[in-house]
Amino acid sequence: MEEIALTFKPTMSIEEIGGVIEGYVTVRWKKVLEENYDVFLQSFEKIGEPTYGLYVKKLMTPVFEKLQKSGFMVKGPLNLHDSLEEWGTMEKRERMLWSVVKDQHQAPIGTFILDLFHNHTQFEIPSMPRILVTEETGREKIIEVIRKMKEKRQGD
Repeated sequence: MEEIALTFKPTMSIEEIGGVIEGYVTVRWKKVLEENYDVFLQSFEKIGEPTYGLYVKKLMTPVFEKLQKSGFMVKGPLNLHDSLEEWGTMEKRERMLWSVVKDQHQAPIGTFILDLFHNHTQFEIPSMPRILVTEETGREKIIEVIRKMKEKRQGD
């Protein structure tokens, strides 16, 4: 199994942290899906959409563990309370989940956002999750940034 180094340094900016997370997600998203597909499929048949939370937890737990070991404070794993799901069709729904990152002095440095595409009609993650970052750390400001990102993308 190919591994990717999740190396965080206490002096990193939210952009640098996002870059490391993005590299990890690029390498691991499909492998986590394939390695656990049967479990996810059975879960989806029983509980439906919450199965995507199991996927996110499996994918992102190493990220949270490494961030915490590196001195950062993060609330994790990602959860529905800190997310928005307002876009896409039932077959390619988009949920953005976020976590505020604080440095070793408990000062917020920014937020990373996982942009997860998923299917509501069957278990499927149709494309690689994306990682976005913002320096905003307040809930309302994060939501505002996410909505602006979506508007900009739809305008492109």
